[in-house]
Amino acid sequence: MVTGGTNSGNGVITISYTIDATLTAGLASGSAYPIGTTENTLSFIDGGGNTVSCNFNVMIEDNEDPVLMVPADIAQDTDAGVCGAVVNYTITTSDNCDFAPETVAGFSLLGTFNEKTYFLSDVAMGPGAIYSDAATNGYELVSITSAAENAFVRLEANAAGATGDLTIGFNDLDVEGTFVWQNGDPVTYTNWNSGEPNNQGDEDYVTMQPSGRWADFPNIGGNRYIIQFDGSLEQTAGLASGEVFPVGTTTNTYVLTDAFGNSVTESFDVVVTDNENPDAQCVADFTVQLDANGQATITAADIDNGSTDACGIASTSVDVTDFDCSNVGANVVTLTVTDNNGNTSTCTTTVTVEDTTGVVVVSGPVDIFTGTGPNDDACSTVVNYDPVTIDSFVLDNNCGDSTTFAVSQTGGLGSGSVFPVGTTTETYTIVDNNGNETEYSFEITISDTTNPVIDCPEDIIVSEDENDLYVILDYTTGASDNCSTGDDLTITQTPVAGTSVGVGVTTVTVEATDLVGNTTTCSFDITVDSTLGIDEDESTLGDIEIYPNPTSNTINVEIGSQGVEKIVLFDIKGRKLKEFEIANSGQFTTQIDLGDFAEGVYLLQFIKNKEQVTKRIIKRN
Repeated sequence: MVTGGTNSGNGVITISYTIDATLTAGLASGSAYPIGTTENTLSFIDGGGNTVSCNFNVMIEDNEDPVLMVPADIAQDTDAGVCGAVVNYTITTSDNCDFAPETVAGFSLLGTFNEKTYFLSDVAMGPGAIYSDAATNGYELVSITSAAENAFVRLEANAAGATGDLTIGFNDLDVEGTFVWQNGDPVTYTNWNSGEPNNQGDEDYVTMQPSGRWADFPNIGGNRYIIQFDGSLEQTAGLASGEVFPVGTTTNTYVLTDAFGNSVTESFDVVVTDNENPDAQCVADFTVQLDANGQATITAADIDNGSTDACGIASTSVDVTDFDCSNVGANVVTLTVTDNNGNTSTCTTTVTVEDTTGVVVVSGPVDIFTGTGPNDDACSTVVNYDPVTIDSFVLDNNCGDSTTFAVSQTGGLGSGSVFPVGTTTETYTIVDNNGNETEYSFEITISDTTNPVIDCPEDIIVSEDENDLYVILDYTTGASDNCSTGDDLTITQTPVAGTSVGVGVTTVTVEATDLVGNTTTCSFDITVDSTLGIDEDESTLGDIEIYPNPTSNTINVEIGSQGVEKIVLFDIKGRKLKEFEIANSGQFTTQIDLGDFAEGVYLLQFIKNKEQVTKRIIKRN
């Protein structure tokens, strides 16, 4: 009879039973039975030597869940310069029966598949040494039961850097040609390469080639190998310890399964908070110019000089974007940078606003047109115009109070000056409050409206020559003009100089025309009088004596008893120069002063009643 066992908590149960017989196989009553089936055989011999045997099985099952301990929820700030944080944590496992360890000295964890955990050796060894090491340490070499498991093992080994041949637990050490698994698992799957196994050179071991195919292999050389443990710890969600966890909440879930399929699931959260502000970078100080409307605009992009954040920048903004005339000068502008998790940072730069647009003159002083006066002897005239002030202009200005702008003359002559004939440009410069200069010009045009001047002789009385003719002299030399000289002044005389005329009256006309067409005409009469002789014949006026002749200064005149009423002095062209009234009607002597007259020939005419006598005198220096 078998009574219920006692669970010791270490994967074995103590079974107690009572029977009067001899135990020939199995475990005695009260022994600790392992997980699985144990067959017990009992024999009984009676007094006559008769023997009877019986068998019974003791079956122990593991129905106890493994123990999986995960950390409490973890809260951590981001690492500097990283949009996340390296988080380390520890998972603790235990079970009442043997269970896959978390680490194996000299091996690297490959992973878990179908409740089995695999480790890859760090060093390579020959097949015999591998089997000996496994036996010494109680390791099971990997036993592969499906194509999916074969692919998993090959893929994970490649990922771990073991891309060459790998030794697995398949062998025919006991019976040549009969391959079995080192741990005794049944053979349910093989993956031989073409032509394998071929037992060339006593090949009792099996390797997994880089392709995943198998080949038998002799006890030579060295490969890395894979061991396995029943049961598994599998992470089904989240990230492994030591990895970079992103900002936010990451739920980590682990499933622990023992060798008998009992499993437990635990989860915990890793919360990573981004508390690192962005790195706000502003450009160096810069300048903007107001437009014609007195406006300027900037954006955050104009200020941002490559601001960064490990988690990315959500937005940038600037506190001042629009500028007008009131902002001329230096303005401190602040850039605010906000990252994707709401952290902010600021930087500043100085924006210097400049007004570089001068005023636009809508209207101002107008052009002036005038001429020289009728009697001007200069080729110019004085022009006066209203003082030019800021009030003289209608302005279109983008900035500032135009009534405070400065105006100064920077070209031309200025009001009250003497302006020459032609066009003179008067330039005034308007300076606004920001130093911008605008030039405005108007023209003063002076026309020559002054006629030429002719020194026109009075009517002339002359006497004929020995041919009863008089040769007309040149009277054009007495013309002048305020602007035109030389060939620019056209002078004509009719009749022309050199023309001979007889006794009588001849009208001489002199016309002068300047370069712009101003014209002056002069006319006078020349009377050729046959009675006006300059010979020395006596007349009814009696004796008239003149001496010295030629003279350099004073000439003496003696008049006979007939007397004269007046004496007239003419130049050789017949122009009257001086007239002397005579009070004495009888004989007398007088002096005439010629000191102020130029050297030349002069005529003295003596007149009494209707008679006259002309005498030629010569003045010398």
